[in-house]
Amino acid sequence: KKLSNLLKDRELELTSLQEKNTSLLQILQQQQQTTPANNQQLEAQYAQLEKKCAGLEQENAQLQEQIRQLKVNTSTPQGDGVLSTKESVQQTNELLYLKGRIA
Repeated sequence: KKLSNLLKDRELELTSLQEKNTSLLQILQQQQQTTPANNQQLEAQYAQLEKKCAGLEQENAQLQEQIRQLKVNTSTPQGDGVLSTKESVQQTNELLYLKGRIA
């Protein structure tokens, strides 16, 4: 009788393991089928981000050039040799705005 019960337990255990194995194989197959689609989507997103990054780097370079030009313009005397207070304040404000956009 003990042997019979032990045999039934082993059969149940075997059946259980077979079902578990089958379900794990199904999960693996499903993941393999969805992975290529996910990879393509991720690659497309990566390409978009690279383009956006390149655009932002270009904009950053342009803004830095504008700041450099403003610095040159503010240090160069105009006309009577001195910038007016209003021009100086305007250029300073623009310089601060551009620095803020870079950061």
